[in-house]
Amino acid sequence: MTKTHNVLLIGLGKIGMLYDFDNNNPEVFLSHAKSIDKIEGFNLTAGVDKNKDLTNLFKSKYKKPTFNS
Repeated sequence: MTKTHNVLLIGLGKIGMLYDFDNNNPEVFLSHAKSIDKIEGFNLTAGVDKNKDLTNLFKSKYKKPTFNS
């Protein structure tokens, strides 16, 4: 049985989410969000950022809750 790690991502900027936000190639992983979301053994649970625009993007793409602090 594979252990699953729940991950709360803090910081949704470039490396957090934006580097590959529009890249749908399943073999390209340039951000923490996409890597955590797609790699077995990890469960992306939520995202945190002070920037409301970034939390809205995260919520729309990953369908996970967001927080501003």
